[in-house]
Amino acid sequence: RPEASHPPVFPIALAALSTVGLDTFDSHRVALAVLGGIGVVLVGLVGRRLAGPAVGLIAACIAALHPLWVQPAGVIMSESLYLIIVPGVLLLALYALSAPSIGRFIALGALIGVATLTRSEALLLVVFVGAPTVILARVRRVVYGVVLIAGTLAIVGPWVVRNAIQLDGPTLSTNAGATLS
Repeated sequence: RPEASHPPVFPIALAALSTVGLDTFDSHRVALAVLGGIGVVLVGLVGRRLAGPAVGLIAACIAALHPLWVQPAGVIMSESLYLIIVPGVLLLALYALSAPSIGRFIALGALIGVATLTRSEALLLVVFVGAPTVILARVRRVVYGVVLIAGTLAIVGPWVVRNAIQLDGPTLSTNAGATLS
């Protein structure tokens, strides 16, 4: 029966891994660990962008050694993807600040949408990353704000519409907001 206890990106990622032949529990764990490595690199790039190469290297080392970066892949949790997407959002926000453009703000909104469809509380990234990025852009704030929200809605909208039809009401997730709380 239709449900929305979890947003769709993580199950889709696992299905994609299975489709290319990585269809066992252990192969999923290894693939997610490799993806976690990409997240470590992204954290390093965020640190580098903010404060230079030394900070980037330190940030990447901290991420690589931190248990929370290893655990999600080992037990196959959506956080495995989240650990890639969130640093990606931060890095994209930094690029949007350094050279604001409609394309970068659409991409930022879309990536926030992907984060939201990975873990529904990520919708707060619109407020805590997207809004400050728009405000700090200092030019065309209204346009960039509208484009950021449009990018997010373009990704999240179909899932909410599907849930409205299948579950008799628009919702991101039916997990009662436990994580958000």
